Amino acid sequence: MAENQPPDEQKKTPKLEISPSTLELSKALIGCGGGILTALITGVFLLLTNSGVLSPPTAASTVTVLQTASQTALQTASQDVVAVSTTIAATPAGTDTPIPTASITGKISPITFAAGVYGVEPIEAGTRFPAGITKVYAIFAYEDVVLGTPWRTELYFNGKLFDQASGLWRGSVTGSTYFWEPIPDGFPAGEWEFRVYLADVLARSGTFVIYARPAEAPYFGTIQFAEDMRDGQPVNPYMAGQFLFPAGITQLTAYFIAGNLYDGMSWEARWYRNDDLIDEASQQHEWHGESATDSYVSTQLANPQGLTEGTYTLKLSIAGETVQLATFIVSPANVPATVTPAATAGDSEPTQPTLDATPTLKPGDTVYGPFTFAAGSIDTTEPVAPGTRFPQSITQIVAIYPYRLPTNSPWRDEWYLDGELFAKHSGVWTAKTEGVSNSWLWDKNGLPPGKWELRSLVDGVEIQRGSFTIVAREEGAPSFGAITFAEGIKDGAPVNAHEPRELFSSETNELVAFFTGNNIEDDMQWTAEWYYNNNLLTSIDNRGGSSSDLSFTARLNSLQRLPGGTYMLRLILNGEIVQMATCIIDD
Repeated sequence: MAENQPPDEQKKTPKLEISPSTLELSKALIGCGGGILTALITGVFLLLTNSGVLSPPTAASTVTVLQTASQTALQTASQDVVAVSTTIAATPAGTDTPIPTASITGKISPITFAAGVYGVEPIEAGTRFPAGITKVYAIFAYEDVVLGTPWRTELYFNGKLFDQASGLWRGSVTGSTYFWEPIPDGFPAGEWEFRVYLADVLARSGTFVIYARPAEAPYFGTIQFAEDMRDGQPVNPYMAGQFLFPAGITQLTAYFIAGNLYDGMSWEARWYRNDDLIDEASQQHEWHGESATDSYVSTQLANPQGLTEGTYTLKLSIAGETVQLATFIVSPANVPATVTPAATAGDSEPTQPTLDATPTLKPGDTVYGPFTFAAGSIDTTEPVAPGTRFPQSITQIVAIYPYRLPTNSPWRDEWYLDGELFAKHSGVWTAKTEGVSNSWLWDKNGLPPGKWELRSLVDGVEIQRGSFTIVAREEGAPSFGAITFAEGIKDGAPVNAHEPRELFSSETNELVAFFTGNNIEDDMQWTAEWYYNNNLLTSIDNRGGSSSDLSFTARLNSLQRLPGGTYMLRLILNGEIVQMATCIIDD
């Protein structure tokens, strides 16, 4: 079965039929993460075309993927916002004359740094945080950021680039969002700077400091979480840095290293929920005996009825001074335990965190990390178009998660639609005991709308769940149906149409996407965006259609073979993503 194949054989695994539904799902085990192509198709000349409506046919438009862009940028600064206005012109194949496209504008407010968030409200905001803190959030408001605006974030540590992310803006044009950086072992002390770019123009930057403790000063180390403490050791510790927990969890034990405390020194553990002190859970202590830096100290938060949803903060203080803190989130019962990563700027809803492929657990522990739901994946470990809301008739959903699972463990995945069991998949784990894995759910005719939930069980015990929504389209609203990828087109029909998860040959030089248009009027503009391994290849604007259902195509081709990897087509109407699908070309 797919879940027991090594990474290079997984892609050749036959699908699992689930009768009587045409829905199919598979589970793929990943031993290690794969690299991402960053220099896109050097020396390969690519053409992208949209055929538009098949009947009657329309003239195909052609642009080069490796576009040259003539860009001018104007940056203005004020006390509260920085406005960016950029005009981008693309050069069509065979010409030297730029064709202007829409102007890109945007305003970014000053950045607020915090140890946590509740919605988009900062928790423990500041510009100074103790060494060992595991997460820092950058929160800001934005205005007039047009759909499709190229954005980039950069995080610098002591003047050197530490991390970065980029993409195209999607979601609302005005609102608030946040980026976050997780370092499970704790942030090192030093000067940090966060920068936001719109269309390659620096729109806003901000700085914060991770301060080091003075030599020989008493301290508490990085805070981690477990189910309990016993004989001075954590019981069933969660992954290092894990801070997302499902509704209904009744207790969490925080554990951390103590150092340089002397006999009789007072210290305090204060718990907060959404910045409000939980009086009954706060604990005052007095240190007795010698300080040992190789022993754990712990404090616990418990509620037999289950912890209320929200963002919780634990602040540890010594002699009245806060020396360490950590935040975590308890999800509401009907919302998955997810947060917004740096790669989802402008999303209207939070999505999933960055995956940690090497959870630090004791041998024999069993855990699935939080699910990251997406439209596809790169090398089955990096999500493509992650989120918690997807359009009706999307053909596939992948759940990606870090895991640790003992060999020969019986496992089962259950997919629910509106509370009813829709499909399940089970087996016995015979592959590596830890890494990153994924589960797939797909239907070539499109998945139905509703509230979906994935529950994973090991030895019959549920160990993780997550949920997402497939949004029903409004009756009479313009939309696109399920996307089918094929190897070509002849007489308006697909040539060798592929089902979802069916690989294209490494010799493929053309992809043709077929989809129906629903209520697309003649003068209505729609956009087809092609991506390769999460990098935008091109965005093509089209007009045309009819109030009746018609077939459309979007084409991607090359004079040579298309490089192996994950390709995605996104269809946009009135600034809204109304359909998306991914396919994979074999390496």
